[in-house]
Order: sequence, then structure tokens, then C-alpha cells
Amino acid sequence: APVLYSQNEVQTITTSSTNNQLGGTFIVKYDSHATPALSYQISASDMEAELRALPTISGDIRVMRKERVDLDVQATSNIGHIWTVHFGKSHQNAKDLEVSTDGGASFSLEESGGT
Repeated sequence: APVLYSQNEVQTITTSSTNNQLGGTFIVKYDSHATPALSYQISASDMEAELRALPTISGDIRVMRKERVDLDVQATSNIGHIWTVHFGKSHQNAKDLEVSTDGGASFSLEESGGT
């Protein structure tokens, strides 16, 4: 049966800290190519540029960032961030992003969409 609608792949990277002391760097890897160390507070445009520089991504992505808010914890400016990576049509079956850290923060990855 033909596919009438296909959502593009979306993956998120989330930083968080249990003690509200977020810091350090992390590396994002895609299909065996990795970014340099990225600041825990990297902007969406800078992360997008670093991901586009990887030969296995090269373009056709968009990155957005928002503040992570945990309603169970008193709000501070250091709770974390969520970066949403939208893969374009050339990445319909995008591989998973992988994240490694220097130990200064915890990270989680989620994905949705794709075919």
C-alpha cells in the first residue's frame, strides 16, 4: 500500500542536572563521525553548524533549542536544555545520534518519525 504521509525523522538531545550544577562538554556522533567537544549551553545555530560539518549529515537538518523545565524541582537557569534535530527528506531513515560526555552532565536521546 502506498504511504500517504511520511513524517521526517526528529531526534532530541536533553541535558539535565540533579543538583542544578550543569556544566561541561559533550560530543555528538552520527554514523561514526563526531563533532568536537560542544559546550553544555551550545546554541541551536552552532549545534546545527557542527552537525552539518559532519560528512555523514552535511546538510538537510534543522536544530532548535529550548530550556528544559522540571516542575518537580525548583526552577533555576541551570536545569538544562533540549535540542531538537529535524532531519530532512534525504535522511528519512536517519541513524541514531549518539552522545558522550565528560561526566559533567547527563544526557538522553529520543527519536520520533521517519519511515
